[in-house]
Amino acid sequence: MKETTALVLAGPAPDLNQIYGDLTVVGVPIGPPANKEILSGNDQHVPYLPLEIVSLIAENLDDIEDVKNLRHTCKRFYNTGLAAYSMFEGCRAIYPRSASFLKFFALINLGLVLQGFVRKIVLVSEGLCVNDNGYEWAWRQVGLGSCKEQDLQIIRYVNHHHDKDINLNGAFLTAGGYRRALTALFRKLEKLRVVEVRPLRRAEHNPYWHGPEVLKHLSFYRPDLDFRDVYYGGWQYDTTHLRVTAVFDEYTGGWVAPPGAGPQAGFKEDLEAARAASAPTVEVHEVV
Repeated sequence: MKETTALVLAGPAPDLNQIYGDLTVVGVPIGPPANKEILSGNDQHVPYLPLEIVSLIAENLDDIEDVKNLRHTCKRFYNTGLAAYSMFEGCRAIYPRSASFLKFFALINLGLVLQGFVRKIVLVSEGLCVNDNGYEWAWRQVGLGSCKEQDLQIIRYVNHHHDKDINLNGAFLTAGGYRRALTALFRKLEKLRVVEVRPLRRAEHNPYWHGPEVLKHLSFYRPDLDFRDVYYGGWQYDTTHLRVTAVFDEYTGGWVAPPGAGPQAGFKEDLEAARAASAPTVEVHEVV
């Protein structure tokens, strides 16, 4: 190891609160782990090095093999890695958005070892969609009360961007993209055991679109205001033509498909197809 590397590890113990604060790396806290067993000895501060510093150390190593052997520096380095990887074991919600999948793939690709620590994931079953009865009807279910002109402008603005987002990104759900992404994810997570499925919670939003932040400017906004009926719901598409072919009949309350339409699928069918293709032993737990 070159001399510059040794200098990084030398000196008095740093103030960890100043170094870490509330920083996270792709959603994972990089502060000191809670494992008290590794907090003793003259190398007790070694595992607290931020990943950025570890990267700088790696750049100054003489042999690439030393990077792989870094975990053998001391047992505390090794145990700290285990504690950090265990954070990936579960409770990571994946929304039906391509950006949500891309973020999760980027996370586990930071280190291939992370894939082996994922035992459980959470799938949210509702994505962006237009209410079958239209925006006006859906907003009445929210209970607008007295609206100011500024509120109406905000509502029209969010409705417009919601519709625009569906036009730009909706094909991920209605052209088989969600099924393919889920299949690829299951193949990567070889030790996945449980998939928890849940709908959006009250006042919860799908991330990665602009609407939720703008809605906060409504004069009657409350954190518990429920917009699920306005902007979110399930999806259905034709698995043969990879597009929407069935239309909702408001009189019968059912879906009508034209002659020649293929089998219809939604979240449940996509999940089962991905599971059958790459993770047949995974258990699915539904949460209401």
